[in-house]
This record gives sequence, structure tokens and C-alpha cells, in this order.
Amino acid sequence: MPVKGNNITHKYCLGLCLLTLLLLAGCLGQAPEKPADPPDQAAQAEAAARDFFDALHQGDYQNAVEIYGGSYDVLTGMNPDFDPEDRSGLLAQGCEFNGLVCMRMGDVLSTERTGEGEYTFTVQFLREDGEVFVLGPCCGEDETSMPPVSEFQVRAARDGSKEFKALDLPPYVP
Repeated sequence: MPVKGNNITHKYCLGLCLLTLLLLAGCLGQAPEKPADPPDQAAQAEAAARDFFDALHQGDYQNAVEIYGGSYDVLTGMNPDFDPEDRSGLLAQGCEFNGLVCMRMGDVLSTERTGEGEYTFTVQFLREDGEVFVLGPCCGEDETSMPPVSEFQVRAARDGSKEFKALDLPPYVP
């Protein structure tokens, strides 16, 4: 004949096992979370992007080179007779002659962590008068076939030295 105390212990153990199984079942379908970057990293990445566009806007191309970690291929393609090693010169060509609109970065509308130490920001750029820059239709298109754009994606990521660098050039207007 079962002892009364053992019956209570058996029910308690059964309930505890059932609770443990339910907790484990809830965890099985979930992917492990990526470790989060320290909270200040998004701010550091944004600051690098903002500093890059400010340097371009001010014509401080040498400083812009130090903050830029993206490709120069577009600029070397636009300037085939220009020394590809003269990166500050290529940025100057882009801003002053090739149609890059080198404006200050305005509001950051959204921030997305797109990889380990990499962020994509949706931003607005500001014209000289402080108004938001709007890239309108070009090349024979109209607003229906090529709607105006006032939000642009800008990326920044840590390089090998763990410094954040801007990865994207300013908007281009042909």
C-alpha cells in the first residue's frame, strides 16, 4: 500500500518535470540571440558617418579620407585620368565636378544593426538653406515613373583597427 507522503512527493516531482519540459519546449524553437554590440557603438557609427559627410561638405577632403572606408571605384571610373591613389583628390572631384551632392547629414530616421559592428542608417541630407534635400526625377523621367527621394541609406562599420568608417558616398545628381 502506497505511503501518503510518497504520493505527494511523486505528484510534486511529476509537476516539476512537466514544468521543466514545458520551459525547454519553449526554448527549442528559438534561434540563439546574437550578442548585442555595446550601446554606444551605434552612436559611434552614426558619428563616423556624420563626420564624413560634414568633412565633405566643408571641403576637408583629407579628413574625409580618414573617415571613409568604402570603395573609390565609382570615383576612379568617373575620373579615369586622375591618380587613383589620390583619394582626397578623388573625393574633391566627386563633390566639385562629378555630381556628388556633398551635404551635411540631417536627421537619422532609423538605425539597423546589419552585422557585427556594422550599421545602416536611414538619413536625410540638408541643403545649404537647412531644408531637407529631395532628389527629384531626372533623365527625362517624371515623378510618377521616378518618385522624389528624401531618405537615403548610409552605412558605417568598424574596420580592422576597430574604428568606425563611413561606407557610402553622398547622393549623386547627374
